[in-house]
Amino acid sequence: MEIDHEIFGKIKFNYGWTKDISLNIFNKQYVLEINIDADEDAEFEINQEKAYISFNEHLDEIVKEIDSAIILYYNNEIPDIISGYTNINEKKYFLDIIGDKDKIYSLLQPKQIMFPLTFDENVEEFGLLCDCDWDKENGLGIKFINGTLSEIGYQDILL
Repeated sequence: MEIDHEIFGKIKFNYGWTKDISLNIFNKQYVLEINIDADEDAEFEINQEKAYISFNEHLDEIVKEIDSAIILYYNNEIPDIISGYTNINEKKYFLDIIGDKDKIYSLLQPKQIMFPLTFDENVEEFGLLCDCDWDKENGLGIKFINGTLSEIGYQDILL
């Protein structure tokens, strides 16, 4: 099923309403899926629409904020993240690229921009889901609430 929504544009139902977007992030051009969480009836929350509008209006600033926040996150968290690694060479590789933004960016594969249901009309939430080489099982989620970057962590912060 496909609809032309007044806010989201042409979207199709695929376990949520989706469409593709081209985005330059982490110094590379990606085609990502936008996913608006809703049933087939296309009953969206007003806050999802507001979050989507805000996302589009501030996309350049959001990308810059994500780009710089991911470097801080990696530099601060990678020593803890790799504590579960047993291979010395893998540990050394991840530790050696602390501070090297291009190498850190190369470890990320952005996949989806989520606009989840929040069940609270005062909360406009969206976020970016990425696969990442340092945690293939959990990936990486970057969550914004009411236009502010609020959390970076496992993908489940958005799922």
